[in-house]
Parts: sequence; structure tokens; C-alpha cells
Amino acid sequence: MVVAFTSGLAPKWFISIVLALICLSVSPIIQERERFILYVSVLVLPISFDFYLVHLKWLPYSLPISGFRVTAFDLFFFFLLISWIVRLANERRIQIHLYPYVSIPFGLLLMISLFSSVSSPIPIVIKTSYLWYALQNWLIFLYIANNIRDRRTVLIVVSLFLISGVMQSFLAMAQYATGGTLGLDLFGETEKGYFTMKAGAATVINRVAGTLGHPNKLGMFFGIVLPVNLALILAPIPIRFKCMLIPSFILISIADILTFSRGAWLSLSIGASITLYWCVAKRTGSKILSGFLITAILALGFFSVATLVDPVKKRLFEDDYGTARIRIPLAKVALNMIQDNPLLGVGMGSFTAVAHEYDATREGVSYSFPAPVHNEFLLIAAELGIPALGFFLIIIGYMFINILRTAKSRADPIISYLGVGFFGAWTGWTIHQLIDYQYILLSSAFWFNLGLLLATAQIATKGLPPEVKSTPKAKPNTPRAGLA
Repeated sequence: MVVAFTSGLAPKWFISIVLALICLSVSPIIQERERFILYVSVLVLPISFDFYLVHLKWLPYSLPISGFRVTAFDLFFFFLLISWIVRLANERRIQIHLYPYVSIPFGLLLMISLFSSVSSPIPIVIKTSYLWYALQNWLIFLYIANNIRDRRTVLIVVSLFLISGVMQSFLAMAQYATGGTLGLDLFGETEKGYFTMKAGAATVINRVAGTLGHPNKLGMFFGIVLPVNLALILAPIPIRFKCMLIPSFILISIADILTFSRGAWLSLSIGASITLYWCVAKRTGSKILSGFLITAILALGFFSVATLVDPVKKRLFEDDYGTARIRIPLAKVALNMIQDNPLLGVGMGSFTAVAHEYDATREGVSYSFPAPVHNEFLLIAAELGIPALGFFLIIIGYMFINILRTAKSRADPIISYLGVGFFGAWTGWTIHQLIDYQYILLSSAFWFNLGLLLATAQIATKGLPPEVKSTPKAKPNTPRAGLA
């Protein structure tokens, strides 16, 4: 009866309701349901299976989220959050670690977002949805950081990220081969998942996006996955696992090329180089050998791809019809916003809504290219003010401190190599944010990964978080929340 009723709805609603019914029917027979849901949520995190409870399509400007959106990950996280609350209520001894170096800056960011939204011209329903998504992402961070508490769970979650990368690679290659989205818009995918553009004289390049909606976003995702994959290949693990990791690395690398995202190529080159150098130095004890190997591989790889793969050559060296140069006038618009609104910015998500008022460029960029500035740090400062950028940089700095702590740990060699992969991946990601944007407060993937990074750092140091561990009165044996 339910299927008959939903068959008249839009495909994404029909599919989501059917999948929900399947999950409800299967869940009673699954052991450790919360852990299982966590693992599934990793796989759905990069999938734009979403729909809008309220969708404002009539707005004359583009927004990161144009209404009140629900994603597949949101549904799984809701179950995880409720399960955690129930455990906290039943087990009074469980403590929640708030991570003050993340939670305090985040709370200040949220407060600034609230105040800056007062003068924002976007509809109040969208302002409210932005604040809710930001709060939800803080809860995602807290859940992951508090509930991933053992080495096995970390390795499984990382393995699932790699599997997700392989899945996206197959989809990307199929999109490239067929010249279309493969009908993924049925799953609530964003408006375009397959792009064509010119590079050079009358040359058309096809760019793939998997299920992330845009080639740059898919390239950014691969830029995080590949250094971790590379680090595990070089880690002291059984050869049977390396036999799976090597093909996945090759597959994802090919799919990354098909995104034709120069920012993704640059960030991946830097991230993978750091990872390879550090891992080889750890294995051989020779920094000179590692440096020579990196130089040779980079030179050979760049020469081979740039000269033998014609679309890559055209994307790198021929006219891109202003898609790179347009970033400069966009940055000028952002700087004008910062100059006029240094403390609170123009409001989260409001860049394109008010860009015309700050556009003094000769190109009239806000009219010819109505998009946010392609620099996450400038975007934060423009929309939320300079203090907000400072708070975010505190979070980023704390993240890297913990990644380094993981990479330098001697307690577990595999976790240590994983930390090296994390360092390469997130260094590349940070560089990518200088030439692209993600709307970081609205990105569930970032806050999920931040929780994973800090949880891994705890496991690597065999104890409580650094700020708790350094306190004399802390009790290392205090029970912690988790999925044990």
C-alpha cells in the first residue's frame, strides 16, 4: 500500500521511502546496529541523495543551500545521535569530551553567524536552515570524536572511505564513457553531475562529478582519499591488503584526472608528495633517497600525463576562456565586503546575494560569473568577518597538531602511517581551499573527518584528548563514550 501511494511522487521521494522501509525491516536482525549505521553513513557521506522540505527556487541569486534540505547522511546521523543520547541517559559514567579548542571557536562562529544573519537579505527560512546545519555539524563532530574509540573502528572507517573512493571512481568512469550523469539525478543529485567545457581552440573537455554534483568537489574528495591510500600501501601491512590498495590507488588516480580540476591536481600532487616523502623516509631512514624518489616520480608523472593525455595538456596549457582569471575579480569583490564589514561580514551564504553592491571590477564579475569567491578563507572573512576567520584557523591549527601527533606516534606503526596520509591529505585540502570553496560550516564531510582525525589522535596517544591528558587531575581510566 505504501509503495502504491509513493509511486506517484517524485522519484527521489519514492526511492528514499522504499529504502527507509527496507532499513526498518532489516534493522531488527542486525547485531550492533549503531556500529552498522555508522559504517553505512561513511558510504553515503559523499552521495548527494537529498531532498528539500522547503525549496525556494525563485531566488534571483545562487545559494549553497536554497531551502531546508535533508540528505541521506542526515537520516543515518539522526539514528546515531538518538542512540548516543539513550546511552548517555542510561550510563551515567560516560563522559562527553567537548574538545574546547574546537567547540569554543565553533560556538563563537555560530554566534557570529546568528548576528550577521540579521542584516542578510536572504529569506529567513534559509537563514534558519544555515544555523541548523552548522549546529548539526558540531554534533556530528562530537559524536564521531567521542564514539570512535578503538583502532579497529578507525581502520574500518578509513577502509570504507577508500571503498567509497573506488565506487565514485567507477561512477566517474562510467559517466565519462557514456557522456552523461547515468540518471543519478533520480537520487536527489545536485543540478549537474556531468560537465562539458572548452579548453583551447574548439576543444571540448568532458568533466565528471560522480555523485558530488561538481567535478571540483569530486576532485577535492579524491585529494583526501588518495594520500591515505598511498600511506597504507607503504605501511607495514600484509601483502594481501596491498594487493587491494594498489589497484584502488590506480583507479582513483585515473578518475581524478577525469575531473579535469586543476585545483584538485595541484592539491593532490602536493598532498601525495608529502605523503610519499614522509613514508619512504620512515621505511628507509634516508631523507635524501626519499627526496630523490619524489622528484623522479613527479617529473615522470607530470611529463607522461601532460604530454601523452591530450585533454590534460589542453586544460593545463591552452586557453581556459577566463575560468582561472575570473578568480581575481571575485577576490576583489570579497575584499570590498571585508573592508566594509570587517567584524560580522555580510551574512553566511549571502555572498552572491549582495555581490552586486560590492562589485567595482571592470569585468562586472558578479553579473558575468555569479558565484562565491573561490577561496574558502576569503569567503569566511567576507560572509562572517575577520574574527570568524581567526576562529576557523584555530580549529584548523588544532587539527594539524593532532594529525602530527598521530603521524609521530610510535605506539602503532599502522596508525602512524595513517597519520602521515592524513597530514598529506589535509595539507593538500588546505591548499585547495585557496582556489576553491566549500562553505565549511555547512559541510558535514569536513566535521565528520575532523572528528575522525581527533579520535585517531587519541588512540595513537593511548589516552584522553591532549587538553584533558595534560591536566593533573585527569583520570586516564575514566570510561568514555563509544561503540564498544
